[in-house]
Amino acid sequence: MYAIPSLANQIEAAAHHAACLALEQAKPPARRSTPPRPTGKYGAKGLRVALLERLPVGRENAIPQGAVRKLLPDIDYATTGLGATLAELAENGAIRRAGSRGHYLYHRP
Repeated sequence: MYAIPSLANQIEAAAHHAACLALEQAKPPARRSTPPRPTGKYGAKGLRVALLERLPVGRENAIPQGAVRKLLPDIDYATTGLGATLAELAENGAIRRAGSRGHYLYHRP
């Protein structure tokens, strides 16, 4: 036969269980943050810094976006991210772009 726990033991176990549940509910949900993935020499610095360091200087050395992609083999970026970053840098004056839409050539001043 099995022994039935006393009422005092049952109350103590219930109180302990209630306290554990209260602690679980009081804890804020754990945030999952993904740390930046360093990739190569420029991974921690990002796409913008790599572009500012790697683009050729002077209009005579300007290159199209396809060639810019080849300058960044060690940088993890999305294709749309590259275009947006180039457009932003050009609007801010950090780099220059020449040509017409879809056929821009990029260079540093």
